[in-house]
Amino acid sequence: MIRHINKYEIYQVKVIYLLCYLPKRNKMKTIKSLTIGEIAIERPESIALFEKYQIDYCCGGKQTLEAACEAKNIAVEKILIELQDIDSEDNTTKDPLQLQPIELIEYIQDNHHQFIRTAGPVILETFSKVVDQHARKHPFLTEMSTLFYELHVDLLQHMLKEEKVLFPAIRQLMGAAKPDDMKIPDGMKLNFPVSNMEVEHERAGRLMDELRRISGNYALPEGSCITWQNLYTQIDAFEKDLHRHVHLENNVLFSAAISL
Repeated sequence: MIRHINKYEIYQVKVIYLLCYLPKRNKMKTIKSLTIGEIAIERPESIALFEKYQIDYCCGGKQTLEAACEAKNIAVEKILIELQDIDSEDNTTKDPLQLQPIELIEYIQDNHHQFIRTAGPVILETFSKVVDQHARKHPFLTEMSTLFYELHVDLLQHMLKEEKVLFPAIRQLMGAAKPDDMKIPDGMKLNFPVSNMEVEHERAGRLMDELRRISGNYALPEGSCITWQNLYTQIDAFEKDLHRHVHLENNVLFSAAISL
């Protein structure tokens, strides 16, 4: 007699499979014990899932999946099942995780650094319009505007340090220095500058978290205007790009730089 497997048993099989195996990884290491950063590297499609549940995979990428879920009061099994079920992103797009460090530097500058320089002023201009129209009734908007301005200025200064100091140092240590790159002393290791950049990433993450907190998770009041709606859409896109940006640096590029 053929025995039919019920939905609960299928669910159990999925959980057991995910607890024991992760594609491309040592099968002796369970996915629950992998760090968020490791999962995001091995399974780039997981990034959308982490964004959905506001799980920090960039600055918080060194915590395990189990610890991250516990901190967010999310059942780890729920994430495991969704991680199994999500579709892979378009494979025709070149995966930055497969780039060599020199190529990755160029990718980060051309995409994420340029995005910040382009999107930041647009958001500040939108903030100005929304604050002018609505801050009297909703004073938290003024605080949000100030915070975002502070974040943007911090990031502009941060990117200059990377582009003028850290990135040239990585190129030099890999024998690919450009003629105008600043030279570093022979034998210098990059642990200290990398650590400084990670601290600044954490500060940027805290400012983004504060923006989300003040806005009530970007909750729009009833009858909010199109400009206000656009503002929150812009900030959300900025935050997601920043997460990917910091993930590529903290968990991929910087790891390679420290080993040089």
